[in-house]
Amino acid sequence: MRRALATAAALLLLGLSACGSHSSSSDLPSAEAAKPAEEIFADAAAALREVHSFRIVVDGEGETGRLHLEAAIRDPKTLRGRMTLGETTFDFIAVGGSFYIRGQDFIARQAGAQAAAAIGDRWVASHDDSALTAFRSFTDPQLLASRFTGESHGKLSKEGLSNVDGVRAVKLVENGRDALYVAADGEPFPVRLEVRSGCSTGAGQDSCTVDFEAINQPVDISAPSNVYSEP
Repeated sequence: MRRALATAAALLLLGLSACGSHSSSSDLPSAEAAKPAEEIFADAAAALREVHSFRIVVDGEGETGRLHLEAAIRDPKTLRGRMTLGETTFDFIAVGGSFYIRGQDFIARQAGAQAAAAIGDRWVASHDDSALTAFRSFTDPQLLASRFTGESHGKLSKEGLSNVDGVRAVKLVENGRDALYVAADGEPFPVRLEVRSGCSTGAGQDSCTVDFEAINQPVDISAPSNVYSEP
């Protein structure tokens, strides 16, 4: 059961993969904003490769209902967060080679009401690393950066400066649809990604907004104490 729950959570999160301090004054010139779109795109990839920790916030809507994810990532194998998909919410922690899940509704859907009642509000631990392999698509900066290189992206256009939660950012648009906001000041980290379709697993028309925050800031993650032990 433990492995099945971890794998189910990872499959939900796998589809999501489809900041520091910056000046927010729109009056100051930006060397980054003056560059061509392709160069800004490449700069964002290079900056991502230097990231070791960050926070990600995802909001979306689609055929599967509301999608919301918040996760703090210390490294690709150490993270904690909460995800809501439709009416189901669960918490997760990955640390020290173990993967933990908590959420009665989620457990009931995956393992049945009897298992959910027995586990209650406790965490279920799995020592299988298959869940983390799936999670790496959005927790590993190197894999994220690979999406910004090569010929995989479409035609890019630059649409000036925007303010994203107080951060001045250059807006890049791919094929007139998806948008990437890159910090205009300081390191050119990605600030926000707006996806028109294909954001969540199994729903081809899903759209979402992905925010990258607290880049390279300390993240405190430890194993939970209230862990379920099977009789």
